[in-house]
Amino acid sequence: MSEDAVVAKVKVVDMQPDTKEDILALVRKTVAEQTEERKIAEILKTTCDEKYGSAWHCVVGKSYGVWVTHETGSFIYVEINGLNVVLWKNGKASVISS
Repeated sequence: MSEDAVVAKVKVVDMQPDTKEDILALVRKTVAEQTEERKIAEILKTTCDEKYGSAWHCVVGKSYGVWVTHETGSFIYVEINGLNVVLWKNGKASVISS
């Protein structure tokens, strides 16, 4: 599926316009290239961690509820091609050691 065929509807957003547009482009591209919800979430989370710093979280699916606490200016909820994508930043990355 081409990115042009992927229509994204922003439902809720708390981020700067330039960041929003960057993330929307990433969401469109990823959804156009991937079909597995888990893989879409992994790519979005990893890419945002690399570009904007840790720790981003992402949920992708067709039917779910979510309530999150996010850092100011780092939340977006998008409806795209029958999927709901929630992406937010909260906390710092941590390393778990045994």
